[in-house]
Amino acid sequence: MRLILRSFFRTVSLLALLLAALPAHAQSIAVVVNGQAITDYDVAQRQKLLSLGKGASRKDALEELVEEQLKFQEAKKLNLSVSDSPTCRRKNSPRPSARAAWK
Repeated sequence: MRLILRSFFRTVSLLALLLAALPAHAQSIAVVVNGQAITDYDVAQRQKLLSLGKGASRKDALEELVEEQLKFQEAKKLNLSVSDSPTCRRKNSPRPSARAAWK
């Protein structure tokens, strides 16, 4: 019985070491926009997001990501920052209690 357990633990340990030594799979780059990489994973995630509202192709997702990246780069070049919209500020501000609202 001890021999079986020892063999089992040795096998599990060896397997854990082998799995830890494997390199992580690098994400493949779909496109580079002015030195900024957009990966296939980014495109797939955007495609999923777009498909929630309407059917979206990979091309649609890629075009949207490239356009977004160009806007971010231009905003950075012009030292622009985005402030919270009034809606966000209102949402984050303290609310009166429900009871106080009815008085």
